[in-house]
Amino acid sequence: FKGKPKLNQKLMVKIHKIIDTDTIVVSNSMVNDGKIFTVRVLGIDAPESRKNSKNLNQWWAAESIAALKTHIQEGSYMSIVTKDKDAYGRVLANIYKTDGTDIAKELIAGGHTLRSPTNTGAINVQNKAKANGVGMWSKPDKVVNVLKVISASEPNTLTIVRPALAMLKRVRTISIFKRSLK
Repeated sequence: FKGKPKLNQKLMVKIHKIIDTDTIVVSNSMVNDGKIFTVRVLGIDAPESRKNSKNLNQWWAAESIAALKTHIQEGSYMSIVTKDKDAYGRVLANIYKTDGTDIAKELIAGGHTLRSPTNTGAINVQNKAKANGVGMWSKPDKVVNVLKVISASEPNTLTIVRPALAMLKRVRTISIFKRSLK
């Protein structure tokens, strides 16, 4: 994508390739000279499955991608709302079905991804998925294994870092189930 995308620009895009649950290659004839560009889906924290990832095929990665493919398919269209560009040149965007359904919230509701820490609008959605034991929440002790544990400083709290973020030295703290720490 040439330059920075306009903030909150709504675009209808054609899906060319689904790389991972949170990375999609798309195009729009009105932007980027009609060339394809990569979108990093905002609002989700998905298990990694990319071949260039050090943690190839993390637990639940295949199920997470399969769930995304029930919402969008290569060759079909979806709507995105652009936010920014990341260090890898990907356009950061929220993604929606053509009917306006928020795909990130659908994936979180099905227990196929975690909500990202910045996605405060999906806290209740994720809590409901946890409470209902759907998707990856059917085995809550394994959810922690998707992430690398740095320390357990307080009861029921872990400081964790995603493998991809370890290189950037970013760390965050999350609350988890008591039984996950046993």
